[in-house]
Amino acid sequence: MVFDILNDVAGHNELAGSGEVLTIRQKTDGPIGLGSIWEADERLVIGGEAMEFTATSVVVSHDAPNTISWIPSPPFPTKRIQWRYHLSPEGAGTKVVQEVEVDLGEPEDSMLQALKANYVSMRGNDVAAGLEKTLTNLKQAAERRVQ
Repeated sequence: MVFDILNDVAGHNELAGSGEVLTIRQKTDGPIGLGSIWEADERLVIGGEAMEFTATSVVVSHDAPNTISWIPSPPFPTKRIQWRYHLSPEGAGTKVVQEVEVDLGEPEDSMLQALKANYVSMRGNDVAAGLEKTLTNLKQAAERRVQ
């Protein structure tokens, strides 16, 4: 059941604890699986400046009901951003391990160089809070399905 919630990418804007994911559009037909693609309209605030963009994501790991992972490609240069969810049975429930990898690479643009140099101080707390809230939202969505 928890995997099904994560696999329903149309609802990711409701799960995303950061509030940065605004809308999702699935671009490939059929159920989500390896190679599925979607677009996410996002609004990111860095250093008090808002940036709105569309990121295209592709599923790079899909092992139901254990793992789902995708790589979003925002419209600015990054080496790699990857989201991973690993699920395993735990007691009467499901343990969820959520990971995000952000590798900005070696940007040439001075603004992106400054972002990379200060990423943890500028985004670290927001990312951590968003991750925690996402897990809370996921738990609440699973509890609603049980009722």
